This record gives sequence, C-alpha cells and structure tokens, in this order.
Amino acid sequence: LTAVAQVPRHEEWDALLREHVHNDGWVNYGGFTRDSARLKTYLDGLSRQIPQTNWTGEDAMAYWINAYNAFTVLLVLRHPGIQSIKDIAPSPGKAGSPWDLPFIKLEGRPYTLNAVEHDHLRKLFPDPRIHAALVCAALSCPRLHNRAYEGSRLNEQLTDLSRAFLADTLRNVIGQRKARLSMIFQWYAADFGGEDGVKHFLKNYGPVAVLPNEYSIRYLEYDWSLNGDF
Repeated sequence: LTAVAQVPRHEEWDALLREHVHNDGWVNYGGFTRDSARLKTYLDGLSRQIPQTNWTGEDAMAYWINAYNAFTVLLVLRHPGIQSIKDIAPSPGKAGSPWDLPFIKLEGRPYTLNAVEHDHLRKLFPDPRIHAALVCAALSCPRLHNRAYEGSRLNEQLTDLSRAFLADTLRNVIGQRKARLSMIFQWYAADFGGEDGVKHFLKNYGPVAVLPNEYSIRYLEYDWSLNGDF
C-alpha cells in the first residue's frame, strides 16, 4: 500500500475501550486519564491521515465514527470533574456549544465535533444507523460501544448497535402501537426519512413487531448528565 492508501489501525482505541468502558456503556474517564498517552498516540495517528478517495466507504465511515467518539472522550478529559459535557463552553464566561470548539486537528486543519458529524458523516454517509454509534458523552446518548469500529465489520456493528439502542429501555420504550423515543429521532428525523421513516426503522431494528399504520410516538426528555465518572 502507498502512504495515500493506508487506513489507520484502530487496535489502540479498541484496547482502550475494552479496558475503560463497561458493557452498559458507563465510561471510566479516570482510567482514560491514566492512559491519556495511549489515547494521544491513537488520535495522533488519526490526525496524520484523513480518509482518502481510494478508501472503501466502510473504512472512511469507521474512521469518522471512531474519531468523533475518541475526540469526545479527549474533550471530557480536558475538563475533569464536569457533570455534563454541556458545562464546557468555547471560552470562559461565554455561551456556546462544546461541539463548536475547534480543538481537533486533522492533517493540520482545525475541526469541530459538529464538523465531523455534520460535514462528513451525515453528509457523506446518509445511513441513520450512525446515530446509534455516535456518543456525545451524555446518559441519554446511545451507550458507548466498548469496541472500535472497523470497516470490515461496520455493517454488522451498526445493525447490532441499532437493535441494542432500540431495545435499551432507559433510552427508548417501544411497544406495538406506541413508543417513547430518544430525542435523537426527533432532532435527526430527516436522516430517518421523517416520522414514517422512524417507524420503518423501528420495524426493522426494534425489539417488538411494530404496527406502523396506527402508531403513536412521543419523545423522552434528554439527560445530559455525564455518561461516566472520573
């Protein structure tokens, strides 16, 4: 392979996730702090090589999902003791979103978490299953999967996580005729194809047989509390 064709390896991120993320998605940020040098090594590798046109779509998609989740962990580590990622402001005393902080460097260019999600993942890969894989460090987010994403297994991983997210009764409560869903399905309704698309998603990946023609959907309040501890 030429340098241009090389796809970053995700073994280090995979090992960190297996060591510091419980099966229920609870994140040991203290453990990540102790292993911050290993996290930096992994992120430095991502920073040297963004997806190229000769990568497979699955490899590129896995790259951006891993990057989003790993840089989110880094952002939390830089603010030890926070109760919520929303406690992080772009600068002291100023309002703003942590997702608009340009703290990410990829091939020397600044990126925000919003840029990774909206300009790359959602724009280039219109697959609603990504919303079961991206984790913004909040309790109501999907559980942080304790394995890295790999292009060769990505389709299987996204399907499994979509099913797990819908079956997780802390985040979605789904019955045959009605559901109380994560706000993710309202915020990103267009990615699912509107409300009918959401119902189709529930039918495909949900834990029960959905009767879409007579279906009622409400949305759960989003809990922005941190999805782990220090």
